[in-house]
Amino acid sequence: MSDGLPIYVTTYDALDSNDNADLYEQISQMPALDERFAMIVVNKADDADIPEGGFTKEDEEWVMDTVVVRNLYAQGIYFVSSIAGLGAKTSGDFADRHYDRVFRRLQDQYEDPEDKYYTRLFDYDLMPEQLRAKAVREAEACDNRLLANSGLFSVERGIDEFASKYSAYNKCFQSETLLHELIGQTDARLEESGAALESSRAVLSADLDASKNELLDELIQLSISTCEDAVEGYLPNMNEWAKQSVAASGLTSERLCEWESDITAAKRREMGAEEKRRDAEGKKAAVTANFRARVQNAWDTRDVLGIAGIAKSLASDWNTAREAEAESEAIFRGADREASDDLLRRVRAQFDDDITRLMREAEAYSKGYWEEQAEASRKALLDLASDGAGIDDERREALRSIIVDFRDLSLDDELPEISEIRYPFDPNKLWKAPLRVQYNMELSQRVSKWRSVVEPAHEASFREWLHELTDALSLGAVDLNPELRKKFDSVVNTEREIEAQRSKRIRLHSGEKRVSGYMTWQEG
Repeated sequence: MSDGLPIYVTTYDALDSNDNADLYEQISQMPALDERFAMIVVNKADDADIPEGGFTKEDEEWVMDTVVVRNLYAQGIYFVSSIAGLGAKTSGDFADRHYDRVFRRLQDQYEDPEDKYYTRLFDYDLMPEQLRAKAVREAEACDNRLLANSGLFSVERGIDEFASKYSAYNKCFQSETLLHELIGQTDARLEESGAALESSRAVLSADLDASKNELLDELIQLSISTCEDAVEGYLPNMNEWAKQSVAASGLTSERLCEWESDITAAKRREMGAEEKRRDAEGKKAAVTANFRARVQNAWDTRDVLGIAGIAKSLASDWNTAREAEAESEAIFRGADREASDDLLRRVRAQFDDDITRLMREAEAYSKGYWEEQAEASRKALLDLASDGAGIDDERREALRSIIVDFRDLSLDDELPEISEIRYPFDPNKLWKAPLRVQYNMELSQRVSKWRSVVEPAHEASFREWLHELTDALSLGAVDLNPELRKKFDSVVNTEREIEAQRSKRIRLHSGEKRVSGYMTWQEG
């Protein structure tokens, strides 16, 4: 269910049970569950009292009105004999004696059309007629009749269909639900913090003259606004970098075909495959030539008794040619197998190079962005100190010196290592997607994981730098006794809590916008 496809497994006699009703009530409370994508699997159909020859209309109406189906019918209802299906996949090999015994009892029933109780469980599946017609066609075309008739093949096809067409949308639906909830919680905290800030400001303002109070407020507000602007622009910049850089680094069909061609040709040369093929073709051509020469010689010499020898020689030549051809084919297969292994090694090496380079580029691009924002913030604060009203010349010069001499932003701290980012690329052979698709998707996912480390760390370093500079300026702008310092710290802490919450809200809205974009289905 965490992948967006709840598969509700039950039995025929429990479709309308109280236990299933209670379980449905529990899962229906999950807000991210999209019931449009649920599958119902009726297992142990081999033991169920289902009517021979398929359901009548009344039978279908009863099934559709049961508590499970009534609430979760979406992708379809699938009838399955899991033991027969598993036996079809293992060629009848079971470690468990009970399962082995049951399978042997069921095998003919699902495999032999001449059996008295021959059954195709997919005939009982219930789903919209257009989908059902397609499912029946696919099951009838399945090479493994036992797997198809057990019903398990149709379940697998239903999962494949969901994965290829709906899974990404469903993931986005779950993400959008969570983002809405988090944005609501953040808004509530912002409202609480805003009230606390107004109270703290009122206490501090009562003890400061108007000009100093105004200067402090301008400093803090300018710091907050520059920070929020920097945060708001950060993700779009990083997303644009990722869009261009990751796409440019992806594995193309042309590149993969070129590698495959070069590696295969080199491996065939190394193993002498072409020479073996030419030798086999030569021996095959020699069969006909030798036969004609011997026949001609027998005819010319009137050697009637030599006919038997010709036949024997022909058989010998033909066997030699066949052996040479089989040897040639074996060498070609071996060369292609080794070439396939070499190609995968090359793909994995390229993946290592790509992920290492992209991790380095992501970190460098992020550092460059925040360093630019730090200098922009320094300039904005310098302009305020130079042009702000109510500041005497001595204090103005002191503020300018604080800004100019303040340390540069440092983003050289070592970032935590996420080991799985550098795991070897391992294509999923059970997934039918091409190697190119798996490569590019895996590369994009790992870059995203690395960004999830880099981005918050760099943003936090920038915030800390800007807060330290703002604190130094605030204390340089106003002389605070210990009591006023406590009040000032209270205001600043609340301001920064609000700033962090606003930045979080910006990130959440950015994520919500991206998810909504993914959920917009368009041509192409």
